[in-house]
Amino acid sequence: MVEQNNFANKGLYVLFVINDTAPWFGWFGVIFAAALCGGLGLVQRGLPRWLGAVSALAAPTPVAIMGRVGRRGTRRSRRAGVARGDLGRAFPPPTRALGCRVMRSRTAVWVNLVFATVVVVGVFLQVYLITSYFTGAGEGALDAHGFVGGVVVHASELIVFLSALVAFWRNWRWIVFNLFLLVLGTVQIFLSPPDEDRASGWIHGLHGLLALFVLVTAAIIAHRDMRLLGLKRSPAREAAISESP
Repeated sequence: MVEQNNFANKGLYVLFVINDTAPWFGWFGVIFAAALCGGLGLVQRGLPRWLGAVSALAAPTPVAIMGRVGRRGTRRSRRAGVARGDLGRAFPPPTRALGCRVMRSRTAVWVNLVFATVVVVGVFLQVYLITSYFTGAGEGALDAHGFVGGVVVHASELIVFLSALVAFWRNWRWIVFNLFLLVLGTVQIFLSPPDEDRASGWIHGLHGLLALFVLVTAAIIAHRDMRLLGLKRSPAREAAISESP
């Protein structure tokens, strides 16, 4: 139990975040592996379709459990009254300023942030790989480009949507925005030119254009998650905190 005045307010905030999130770091690999198997089976057809379907169903299970446990932990902390007043003054709740009704699970918001960031980094990596292919790097660069986009990025987009369901339940507008990232990424993948027919270049050129929209959408989600988690505060909030006694 954290006794009053043993830690500074910012230290308590970091302690609570680590305490809520760290036990689930090990599950990131499980979720990501299941999502990758689902993508390989259902999209790339590199695995049996039944295995892809089972993996796609297994991926959201830890996310749902994590969200449920996170909600219980938040309620217990509030019932125990663990420095809630001090933390509330030091870190004003950002949900009102962001137009978000309720942040249901801080852990799920962290998952949302991590995988939205993976999407952003993945798009930059895809641009590098496809440019390397066209400048003579060979088929390996093209294969890596397809793997990063069709498996890593697309699986991350799915996890972003699933974690948004847990983190922002009943905030339908923001959930739809997270779903828009998944739909946009899926359409972008299907617009890639097939190996056996590279015609209709004007249509398949949208594959690269939509990647920019995927990048911007994922960046907006990650930016909002950072503000919700207190990792990035607006200048007005910074001034209010610095002026508080």
